[in-house]
Amino acid sequence: MIVFISAWIPAPPDESDPAIIRILELGFNLFNAYPAGILATALSLRILELQNNSLTLQDGFRILDDMVTNFDANNRSGVIINLLGNTLITEAAINANSTYAGKISYLRNTAGWTVNVN
Repeated sequence: MIVFISAWIPAPPDESDPAIIRILELGFNLFNAYPAGILATALSLRILELQNNSLTLQDGFRILDDMVTNFDANNRSGVIINLLGNTLITEAAINANSTYAGKISYLRNTAGWTVNVN
């Protein structure tokens, strides 16, 4: 399943069966929240585009938590996570928290995923 949303809505949609989502393009919207757990079971996910929204650093942490859970449930390389343009989700802010510095490193280096942040 490919989901593309170009409407201006405040949060990602609640998909009833996230396991079948392969590409989720939610960039260039006004998302200002990421509910924990919504993509943890999207085990077919290949591309997550959340660029240029209004997500907070805490949202970034929830996304990283979900993506680690996702990878651990279905080991696969080559997944792309794009968080660029969310001004509060930065490499420096993530690395300032040792737990999440470890998680982004795990996704990039162990899982072989691309995780783009400011």
